[in-house]
Amino acid sequence: IANQCVTTNSFMGGGGVAALSGAYCALTNCWINNNISQSKGGGLCLVDSFTTMGGSPESDLDMSRLPANRLIANIATNGLGNGGAISAVRSVITMGEALILSNRAVRGGGLHADLSSTTRVVNAIIANNDATSAGSGVRAANNSEATLLHTIVVSNENEGVTAGAASLALTNCIVFGNAGTEVSVGQQATACDIEGGYAGGSGILNLEPSFMNPGMLDYR
Repeated sequence: IANQCVTTNSFMGGGGVAALSGAYCALTNCWINNNISQSKGGGLCLVDSFTTMGGSPESDLDMSRLPANRLIANIATNGLGNGGAISAVRSVITMGEALILSNRAVRGGGLHADLSSTTRVVNAIIANNDATSAGSGVRAANNSEATLLHTIVVSNENEGVTAGAASLALTNCIVFGNAGTEVSVGQQATACDIEGGYAGGSGILNLEPSFMNPGMLDYR
């Protein structure tokens, strides 16, 4: 799926896109916005599947400074509402060049990885998401693994990057200004700027980032 907008849909699982039962889904320069799931994955629902998401600047939909892929204002509702933008269950997802903004869920407002899922996020902005229970930015649970590289996690409403019986690895990330826990304790963090510091991390800074204009989504 390339250079597409998926918007204003509603479904039980995967308000915008669903990849299920061994499916392989490749997304390039896609916008998945304003979708609603009555269960998991307001924008994108992955169950027993493999997904890649990437972008090429020369074919970006509007050639702006924002990442080529955008998941904005998606909602996962009710008690199973995990992953406002993305829910991964027993799945593998590798994603880059993504803006995950203003999504809502019960757990994992931006991204929720569950039941032995493997998630790799590179060059992403995860901001202003909300989860009523845990992990407004990113939540990994139940033996899942979430790796974040060169990623900004800021201004989420209820926790930044959290794990429940799962593992996190952050490298060269900024995690700042999130309400509650910035990063769950006992995880791997290397060369990151984390508000309040991070015990056990390597090369950790605690310096408020000077973004150019976050009000206009310019996080350079």
